[in-house]
Amino acid sequence: MAYVFNPFTGNLDEVGSGGTTSGATFLANLEDVDSTSKTDNSVLYYNQATGKFTADSIYTIITVTDGGNF
Repeated sequence: MAYVFNPFTGNLDEVGSGGTTSGATFLANLEDVDSTSKTDNSVLYYNQATGKFTADSIYTIITVTDGGNF
């Protein structure tokens, strides 16, 4: 089973064998995603210390593109 992130709805849509999507799962419902501290424009990143993907105010669209480490 494969999923693709839908940026318009914030859901993970299941990708069927025919390339179509059906069903949806919110990121917050996934066991390996911590979105409890998400803020506006949060960027999802992997936190090795917690073993989860995290969305918070540390990495946002602004912090990554304006003065981020590349």
